[in-house]
Amino acid sequence: MTAVVLSLLSCSKESTKPAPGSIGIEAGDEVRLLSSSGFLTGKVSGSEAITSKWEQISGPSEVEIVSPDSLTTSIRQLTTGVYWFRLTATGSSGVAGKDSVRLVAKTGHYTDTLFIYLSAGQSNMDGRAGSPFPYASAAMVVDGVNVWQWGSPAHNSFQSFEYDRYNGSQSPGTPRWAGDIIAARKIRDSLYRQQRPVYLLKVTRGGSALSPFTREPACWTIPQDSVPAGRERMFDTLKNRLNAVRQWSYDQDSARYIKVVGMMWHQGESDKWATAAYQYRLTRLFAAIRQEVNDPVMPIVMGTITSSSADYSPLIHQAQLNIAKADPHIAIVEMDGQPLLPDGVHFNATAQTYFGDQLYSIIKTFAR
Repeated sequence: MTAVVLSLLSCSKESTKPAPGSIGIEAGDEVRLLSSSGFLTGKVSGSEAITSKWEQISGPSEVEIVSPDSLTTSIRQLTTGVYWFRLTATGSSGVAGKDSVRLVAKTGHYTDTLFIYLSAGQSNMDGRAGSPFPYASAAMVVDGVNVWQWGSPAHNSFQSFEYDRYNGSQSPGTPRWAGDIIAARKIRDSLYRQQRPVYLLKVTRGGSALSPFTREPACWTIPQDSVPAGRERMFDTLKNRLNAVRQWSYDQDSARYIKVVGMMWHQGESDKWATAAYQYRLTRLFAAIRQEVNDPVMPIVMGTITSSSADYSPLIHQAQLNIAKADPHIAIVEMDGQPLLPDGVHFNATAQTYFGDQLYSIIKTFAR
């Protein structure tokens, strides 16, 4: 028995198990693309040898399929309009299957590039510093630091960070902040001559672990690994918000290309009781996020956990250092010894300000 799963431009669904002696193919959901090029990707599982072929069914122009006999191929020369592509797969026994996928392209439409900074992790990146944000105006607004606000399609948009109303974290409306807002404010100041705001996409949740075997309500588990029922998969949340940003840009009268500059990350306390595979899981997670943003060397700045925390594990701390040592595109902000709130777990305003300053000192070297 052979199974073929087809996905397009990172949009895929769980495959259904084919009947014996057949090939199962499932195409991805409709894709909207702001580009004249892209790629098609098919995934194959099973013991039989498979031959595959991509072909264009319809569209406003003839598209170049660079490697039609490969499961993964780039496509070029797209113009604005609706296209259909078909993948046919044949097993060595002669059994064949096919499926098609729809692509909507809007090309020649960019007016600018929108540079996005990701902020992700658990509670210390979610934000627990309760004192007033040091760079806010009298109205507690930080102009030029635009944080993605999610919700219904009507509410998906970037809005100025506002301390008393919305902080982009898992708990909108809670008056608190984290070091990523400090870093974003300093990035904004560095761009003042260009009069460019900073766009921050925040995907954080307190208590989110890497391991799916904790009792936490959410986990940073990649799609290849299972998640217990009722748990939020934070990677899916990140992917959904990125897609919402892309859709928002696509729907603008003057659409802009979305470029993720880099990611700020802090997490680890919730894995205190599941340390064995932490380094393995985090390495795979970073690779999956980089694949999602189509940048295999996307810079990542990671804050370490601190030994003064009640949820500290030296194994987690060492794993974070090991990951950065093995990857030249991952930098460390050492947070060991930074002061905490009375709860003994979360950084206070002094620590978050230090974290933000250190994040900025590294992030400012990223290409923008």
